[in-house]
Amino acid sequence: LGTHSLTLTATDRDGLTASAVQLLTVHRAPEAPTVVIAPESARTADDLTATVISPAVDGDGDALSFAYEWTTSDSVGPMSGSILPASATARGQVWTVTVTPSDDTGAGEPGFAVVEIGNTPPTAPGVSIAIGVDGLTCAIVDASIDDDGDPVTYSFAWDVDGTPWTVSETDLHPGDFVSDSALETDDTWTCSVTATDGTASSATATASLDIESRDGDGDGVDDAEDLCPGFDDSFDLNANGIPDPCEVSMVFDYTGSPQTFTVPVGVTRVYLEARGAQGWSASDDPGGEGGFASGTLFVTEGEALHIYVGGQGQVADFPIPMGGGYNGGGDGLTTDGGGGHAYTGGGGGASDVRLVHADDPLDAASLASRVLVAGGGGGATENMGSFGGHGGSTIGGDGGGPADHPDSYGRGGTQTEGGCTPGRDCVCEPGITCEHYSGFGKGGSASNLAVHGMTPWIGGGGSGWYGGSAAMEHAGGGGGSSYAGGVADGSTGRGGHTGHGEVTVVWAEAP
Repeated sequence: LGTHSLTLTATDRDGLTASAVQLLTVHRAPEAPTVVIAPESARTADDLTATVISPAVDGDGDALSFAYEWTTSDSVGPMSGSILPASATARGQVWTVTVTPSDDTGAGEPGFAVVEIGNTPPTAPGVSIAIGVDGLTCAIVDASIDDDGDPVTYSFAWDVDGTPWTVSETDLHPGDFVSDSALETDDTWTCSVTATDGTASSATATASLDIESRDGDGDGVDDAEDLCPGFDDSFDLNANGIPDPCEVSMVFDYTGSPQTFTVPVGVTRVYLEARGAQGWSASDDPGGEGGFASGTLFVTEGEALHIYVGGQGQVADFPIPMGGGYNGGGDGLTTDGGGGHAYTGGGGGASDVRLVHADDPLDAASLASRVLVAGGGGGATENMGSFGGHGGSTIGGDGGGPADHPDSYGRGGTQTEGGCTPGRDCVCEPGITCEHYSGFGKGGSASNLAVHGMTPWIGGGGSGWYGGSAAMEHAGGGGGSSYAGGVADGSTGRGGHTGHGEVTVVWAEAP
């Protein structure tokens, strides 16, 4: 390497010489450099920079210069310079940079580096929560940007006071809406939104909103719980839980068959009032009055409630058990003389609301679905003092008996069993029919005299949750019990209603 001289000397035969000197300079080309590209994990938003980290060796010690050329397999022409701008790249491209060193005498061996352009996640969106009359909407106020031009979708998540809320609905995007019915005063709602391009996701953006008040009409009730939006829910003079300005009712009278109430759209609870039917009345001794039951039932729109209104006890004017009122009233029994004599009669039927329909009001499954029952009164007889026991309350009233049969009256039903008349229907004897016994949903009936040893003029028991018993002889039947265990804020009362029974359904419906 370097400059060398060559001396050539010639000698002739006379010994004379002549010399010539030739100078020779030897050069070595630069070796290939080591090149890197930054960033190593490149995306379309990144400028690419090629850097020589191990310069080419020039044996002559000459100063070097470098030429950069960028190429890709796509139909993009070569580009020069150590920096390749982001605007020239696209996701999935593979770029090669070729760096060629040169000194004063020419180019040396090139060095190479390769990088693939990866996916760029979308940017985080800008979000906010808007509150409206129907609820909360998480809105995208600044759309996410995807440098690769990929379509972007958003996923939404809600929490209330730090607890995830999983029953969100859809306004513009799936899961971006929370219904007004879920909002309560002093709640803090947070919406979290993430954008994705199908390959990578953005950072999560959040927005929060404090529910300062949900009482737009100032009645002290959160709007989501208002039964009468825009009106004062606390204005309820009859204390049935339904605001007076929105109160709508339907009265079901006796028809002798099941009736149906279908819950209107938007109604979530109804107030129920039931009154049992009266037992048959004699000229001097009245039949037991029907009892009372009321309470609030929580319902869903379109739900069917089945209404059974008790029938008043009728006269037993032939010597066979007869006269029990519709919906479980027990039969009475008159003198064996018959011939149309009006000496006694049957018990009144209960009035109830149930969830399972059956044409037969004594169907076991249907009876078990009762949510509210008003007991019917017991039937009376023409014997002095033989009135029917009032229906209702948790224990039905006892019937009355004449002075010569002081213990033969029918007893009232309770919450756990039918009324039981000592000496007659406390125990069902083997081999003897017990259809006359009081029980779940039915009043006790008079039975065949020869079988059960009854004497005439027997008042039938009133129906109820459990029915009252029929009398033993010459006496009035017991009243059936009421029941309010299937409703909220239930109450029951004894007596107070004459004639056939009735059921009233009350609900709120904005005017």
